[in-house]
Amino acid sequence: MNPNSRTIITDKDQILKIIKKRRNKRRFRVFHTKGIKCVQCGVEINKILFWTDPYGNQSVDFIHEFPDKSFVFMTVDHIYPLSLGGVRSIENEQPMCSKCNNLKGNQPQLLVEKDLTN
Repeated sequence: MNPNSRTIITDKDQILKIIKKRRNKRRFRVFHTKGIKCVQCGVEINKILFWTDPYGNQSVDFIHEFPDKSFVFMTVDHIYPLSLGGVRSIENEQPMCSKCNNLKGNQPQLLVEKDLTN
């Protein structure tokens, strides 16, 4: 990719194919194994953005774009936070949108589910 280049993928079949193809990378592996929906609110990846910054560094963002064109990034959350002794493993990781992940903070998932439903 050229510096400042962007590639946007919005076709769901193509998104799933890319995630499967790159499942050796941690974030892709979580979405491939555990799905592309936020475990808390249910929004799902409907856009992947591949981009290169001016210094040639390549990056990828997983996004859910709403009909009004607002969006949230899709992230990989640690069910039991690293800051509380959780580990980096597929068993301790789950797909979550950035909004729900920010609300969850560094709380273990079971406590957050209770708090978010009140």
